[in-house]
Amino acid sequence: MNQKIIAHREAGHAVADIAQELRIKKISIIPDGRSSGRVERYKSSRAFREFGNSPTWWDLERRHKDRFEKEVRSLLAGRAAKRRFAPRSVRAAQTLNGHEGDLYEVHDWLSRISTSDRESSAYLKLFEIQTEWLLNRFWTSVEAIADARERNVDR
Repeated sequence: MNQKIIAHREAGHAVADIAQELRIKKISIIPDGRSSGRVERYKSSRAFREFGNSPTWWDLERRHKDRFEKEVRSLLAGRAAKRRFAPRSVRAAQTLNGHEGDLYEVHDWLSRISTSDRESSAYLKLFEIQTEWLLNRFWTSVEAIADARERNVDR
């Protein structure tokens, strides 16, 4: 994948994290065998895994809902930034076939808290709209981080 596209995808994740007050440690656009880039946080992400036996949205405490929403927007931000920067780089066929690990994880999480596919789809649409708004608001920051990452390539 093109380094500029990877840089914008990872910058999208980073900007979403910063805007939502999730502290990041490192942004990388160097492949590691599992991904073509990544954003590392100080506090462990994927907090939803701690919730256990598939609670519904209504069973979650407010603090867990807030964290869940931030995590979902962060996961979606990479794909949204990639789509904005290079629209042809995101294909409809990549929706759930494993090529987009973040989106696959979002679908998994939403299916676990939703009572139906319809509810899950509605949550996904809401989070996609919120994520796009977030990135539009901070797009100059996404571009600045992507440009810096591409120039420095993890120095």
